[in-house]
Formats: sequence, structure tokens, C-alpha cells
Amino acid sequence: MTNTKKYFIISAILFVAFIIMTYLAATYDVQAIGPQGSKVGFAAINGPIAQKLPYNDLAYTLSEVLGYLAISTVCIFGLFGVMQLFIRKGFKKVDKDLYALLGLYVLVLIIYIIFEKLIINYRPVILEEGLEASYPSSHTMLSVAFVSAAFQQFSVRLKKRSTRNTVLVLCAIDGVAMVICRILAGVHWFTDIIAGVLVAAACFMLYLGVFKTIHNGNKKEE
Repeated sequence: MTNTKKYFIISAILFVAFIIMTYLAATYDVQAIGPQGSKVGFAAINGPIAQKLPYNDLAYTLSEVLGYLAISTVCIFGLFGVMQLFIRKGFKKVDKDLYALLGLYVLVLIIYIIFEKLIINYRPVILEEGLEASYPSSHTMLSVAFVSAAFQQFSVRLKKRSTRNTVLVLCAIDGVAMVICRILAGVHWFTDIIAGVLVAAACFMLYLGVFKTIHNGNKKEE
């Protein structure tokens, strides 16, 4: 098995696991333990954790900040792609792996939109807009997917070791801290966050497979 195929296979396994988890979240141990009697799957797991980890304003605020930092990487690489387009004067001359990155962004956005409409469960707390979709945790999904992709891009584009290492550490901290803060914030059921990490990992591994394929092709051309 080539390294490239390995990433695609892992991605497929993770997507299947996410689909199975989604089905179970909608059907297994569903109880009305949420606000306004809203129903939640995996109630025996989610209920006790939600009681032990109620809403925490500090953790919620930190997770919002970390989310904006993750989204800022989208802006960075988006601007980088636009600069390449104008400097090199042609869509075909833009680095192919940036198109792969764009594909990741679009895929994650599509999944986000789907689960805004296909509501599996609602948040364990009511914030400002009444009952809100909670599965999968969108902040977790977006941040983990975007930061992981940024980590990969920075690892090959930043040439100065000290700068590269610093940026990579910051990316890793952002991704891990987001998951922890989102759990502590108490604005999602525990399984919502696990699902967010799972689908983000699936998307990232798919992107990584495409990324590796592109770079292997470039090496052969050289």
C-alpha cells in the first residue's frame, strides 16, 4: 500500500465511523434531557457529563477566540492563492495544493450547512437564539480541519526552521485547546464534540491524500 492510498483509506474509514455515529446519535438511547424537552442520543453518556460540565462563560469565550484564529488561516491561504493568481497571471499557475485546500474548505462548509438543516440534537444550553443545532460541534469541526490543514501547509511553505516550528506549535495548541475549551464550555453534548473531531479528521485525511498525490506528482516531474 502506498502512503497516498493509506490516507484515502483512513479518510474513508473515518467517514464511515462518522456516519455510524450520526445514526446512533439519532437513534440510540434517545431521551428528552435537553432544554425544553429536546431529545438527545447517547443520553446515559451525555447527561452526566453535561451535569458535571455546565455552561462556562470563560471557556466559551476562549473557544470563540480560538475559532477566529483557525478561520484566520483560511484568510491567510486565501490571500496567498489570490496573490499567486495575479503574480503568475493564470489559474493553472496557482499551486495545485492550494486548490486541494480550497476543496477542503468547501467540503467542511457543505457538511456544516447540511447539519444546520439536518438537526440531530440541540445544544444542552440555550444561549441567545433559543434551541440551536449542536451535532456535530461546528466550532470543533471547523477549527480542527482548518488548523490541521494549516499545519500541513506551513510545514512545507515556511523555510526558516525557528519560524516554522513556532507556527506549527501554535497551530497544534489551537486545535487541542479548541477541543478542550469546547468541552469545558458546556455548550455541546460530549458526543457532539467527538463527532466534530471525527468528521474533521476524515476531511483532513482526504485533503492530505490529495496533497501527497500532488506533491508526489511534482517530484516525478522534476
